[in-house]
Amino acid sequence: MTDAKYTPGSWRLRGPDEFGDFTVLPTNEGLAIAAVVNGEMRRYGGLELEHIANASLIAAAPDLLEAAKNVTKACIDSVFKDEGPSFKIPEIQDAIVKLQETIDKVEGK
Repeated sequence: MTDAKYTPGSWRLRGPDEFGDFTVLPTNEGLAIAAVVNGEMRRYGGLELEHIANASLIAAAPDLLEAAKNVTKACIDSVFKDEGPSFKIPEIQDAIVKLQETIDKVEGK
């Protein structure tokens, strides 16, 4: 996968609807990005907390990606130039590398 494109900007949730489903939409009212379906709501009654958490996580994805990019940008040069005592810790270096790999995966690199 290369040149991955995703709907820019913040996303929001709409719902639950009468079936307990949530729709993830861009904040600027574009087309739906995702639906988080709760097919068990009518059978068992009520919303599952996990279902709501999944919908919230999807809606937060653009903000999480932006935060990950900011952290990576702020840290990566320092980590590999050994600036600061905390950046000499292998676990921190590994975490920043993993974060960059995840960003690359999202962006189709």
